[in-house]
Amino acid sequence: MLDLRERAVPFVRLNTEDWIEEATARIHLSEAAFDASFTTRNRSIRLSDIKSVYFRRPEPPEIRTGAFDHGVADFIVRESQALLDLVLSCAPAHWVNHPYTIRAAANRVHQLRSALRHSFRVPDTLFTSEAERVEDFLNRYPEGAIVKTIRSPHIVLGGRNCIIYSRHLTAREFSETEQLKYSPLIVQQWIDKKLDIRVTVVGTRVFAAEIHSQNESGGRFDWRAGNLSSQSHSPHLLPQRLEQSCVDLTNDLGLSYAAIDLVLDKSNNYYFLEVNPNGEWAWIQTNVGFPVANAIADLLCSSRDSNASPHAGSPCALR
Repeated sequence: MLDLRERAVPFVRLNTEDWIEEATARIHLSEAAFDASFTTRNRSIRLSDIKSVYFRRPEPPEIRTGAFDHGVADFIVRESQALLDLVLSCAPAHWVNHPYTIRAAANRVHQLRSALRHSFRVPDTLFTSEAERVEDFLNRYPEGAIVKTIRSPHIVLGGRNCIIYSRHLTAREFSETEQLKYSPLIVQQWIDKKLDIRVTVVGTRVFAAEIHSQNESGGRFDWRAGNLSSQSHSPHLLPQRLEQSCVDLTNDLGLSYAAIDLVLDKSNNYYFLEVNPNGEWAWIQTNVGFPVANAIADLLCSSRDSNASPHAGSPCALR
């Protein structure tokens, strides 16, 4: 938002968790007309006036009053989320990225198949709920494999919110861990990597950063599980062909922004792991100095400026 302010570009920010308490919405249609708008504490916005939208890590609507029964409050939250979804679907704007597109692009099977179409190396990968298939897979890789969650890594254990990071697993460890046999999971060929690479794609601009996750044991299999302060970051020069493949993959998934996770093995081969359609980028900008925020502002403004009207509308930031 600072980049937009510096350009004197008008915009409105809407925190989606405040949708119930601090905003109202209206969609009115008839045979003669269609109108959709929302109002915050500061202003009223017609959706037809919004030219670009940055949809960054939104939270679900919250109801903060204690005046409702839990069931009633839950109903209000769900209905409010439904109205928010309808309002968002009515904005004829360029999205970075549209929530519907984000949901579709988060499909990991779809991601891997798209990566193969664009000539990425992809580790041998199994999605399954069949324990015997996992055992067969692990037996093919005596050095072990990586297991991941299919959807969300978040879990509540003992009343605490925890994250299930990707972990290394051998056939013997799997046979001794009863709980793993009941949950669907992803099993993926382990790549003995030299480093992780986070590729941030904004439109046609590509920012590739090395994450030196192998410097400490905690981040060996999943850099997020390690001590981030001991993992140095630096720019990485991708081969031109691979850089273009990152842009093509992003476009293929219907996205204009993507955070792509690659690994570089000890023989200098690149492997695709996954795409986060709404992935974090601020720590990359801080640690490496890439102008990601500026690139996103460029993308939002170029969408706005592409409108011929001299009264081009505002970008909208949803968070």
